[in-house]
This record gives sequence, C-alpha cells and structure tokens, in this order.
Amino acid sequence: MLLAGCERRQHLVQQHLLEFGTIIEITMIVDDLPRAQALLAEIETRLRRQRSAWHAWEDSDLSRFNTELRQHSRAAIPPSLEELLLLCSRYYEATDGLFNPALGKLVAAYGFHGADANSALIAEIRRDIPDMRDLRIEGNLATRDVVILTQYRETKDRLVGKVLAGVTLDTIEDRIDGVAVETIHRHKGLEALAAIVILERLEKDRDRALAYIGLSRPRAQLVLIAPPSVGLALGLSPG
Repeated sequence: MLLAGCERRQHLVQQHLLEFGTIIEITMIVDDLPRAQALLAEIETRLRRQRSAWHAWEDSDLSRFNTELRQHSRAAIPPSLEELLLLCSRYYEATDGLFNPALGKLVAAYGFHGADANSALIAEIRRDIPDMRDLRIEGNLATRDVVILTQYRETKDRLVGKVLAGVTLDTIEDRIDGVAVETIHRHKGLEALAAIVILERLEKDRDRALAYIGLSRPRAQLVLIAPPSVGLALGLSPG
C-alpha cells in the first residue's frame, strides 16, 4: 500500500497602502490566494471610505463639519463622524489631554500643510489652546448612537438581522443606519452614547468582569436586560 500526502501551497501576499499620511504595510501567508486578494481589496475600500469621511484638510465629512463649526459655532454631526468624535473625547480624557484632535488650527499654523509657519497666529492660539471639552454634543439619540451588547456570541447571532420597532439590528461593521449588536468582549475599549446590555448569568469571575465592562460602555444612557438573579448579584433592586 502506498500512502501519499500533499501540502497545500502557501502564498506570501504583501500590500502597501498610503492613507492619512501613513504607510500601511500588510503581509499575509495564506493558502487561499483569491480570498487574500479579496480581503486586501476590502481593506483598501474601507480605508478609502474612511479617508472620504475623516480626512482633516482634504474635502471630507470632517473638513466640511469643521468649516461649518468654525463659521457658525454649531453644526450637525454627520453619521460618519458620530463614533469618531466619541472616541476622540474618550481618548482625550484618558490621556489627560495629551491626545487632542482639536489642535488642527495650531498644526496648520506651524506650516504642516506646506505653508510657512505663522508665529503670530501660533502665539495667539497657544494663549487659549482648543481641546475636546470645547465640543458639546446636543440633541436626541439617533439609532447609530445605540449599541446592544450581549454576554454570549450565540445571543448576538440570534439578534443580528432582526427588525425591532422598525429598526434593523446589525453588526457594527455592516451597520448603516440601524442599531449595532455586538458581544461585550468585542466592544471592550469602545463606547457608545447609549447601550442595551444583555446579561444572562453571573456564575464565574469572567461573567462578572464582562458585566462590569458592558455596564461601563455607555456615556449617557444604560438599559440592562437580565434575569432577577443577575440583578441581585449586581446589587440592583428588582423592578
């Protein structure tokens, strides 16, 4: 009897992208070359989409928002900027102001975009440096402000694609205008204006750690869906 085996051929796939002034290098060793090429194309598409929304000085949702804010002291926040502004505020607070995306005018005054540095303007701005605390977000919650966080992936998978009260539940990656559904674990490190947290049991230390993470995600409004035993374990009164 002759036994023969074969190894699947592996491919080295590399891609270099330039976005937001940064060279992005991607290297993969894969078996499925067409799949890798499709993934690279998807990454490039998403980066270009973010560039059209987030570029600070080229024509983008962000540059238009900044112009309107500078001219009128208030502006409607495009959906593409909602989560970005929340993250910027969070990182500003977490770094005690060291991360400060509100410095765009000062950066331009130093000649970052090719012009000569404007010493007088630099001195004027430095006397009252803008920061993220100067940005106040007002208005009612939109569907994009809400995220549903589940303790288990199985619960998330059952919810994705459902329509509740006319609102589509979708993953964060695929969401357009609906409410995002994600597991607490995958949403760790992110925030939302409002969160609906679904906890099913608190039996292990990991369950309690996930509960703490989930309950600390919303910046403004929190709704907890859980059986009475979970509420009691969290020290909450029934009701």
